[in-house]
Amino acid sequence: MLVLISDEGESSVFPLGAAPATIGRDSDCDVAVESRFVSRRHARVELQGDSFCLVELGSVNPTLVNGEPIRGSHLLNPGDRISIADVTLEFRRDDVDVNA
Repeated sequence: MLVLISDEGESSVFPLGAAPATIGRDSDCDVAVESRFVSRRHARVELQGDSFCLVELGSVNPTLVNGEPIRGSHLLNPGDRISIADVTLEFRRDDVDVNA
């Protein structure tokens, strides 16, 4: 799952499954965010085997994972923070305790 982290704390939870989930400001995106700095279709999360990967979709503003810019695709680990401009999402897995 992806959890949208706001200044007030957690605000929205987006489940992830076998189908790719698109992140962007377009209302048709699976993870629709409200920010003029985020592209309409900015990135996508895909299930590859038993792991989830974040795929950048060629946006002007970079996609960061834990503060580092990614290019192409990036294997996500539980607790990873995805930053797109002024939007922060945290990747979590129901089957993994990130605090353990």
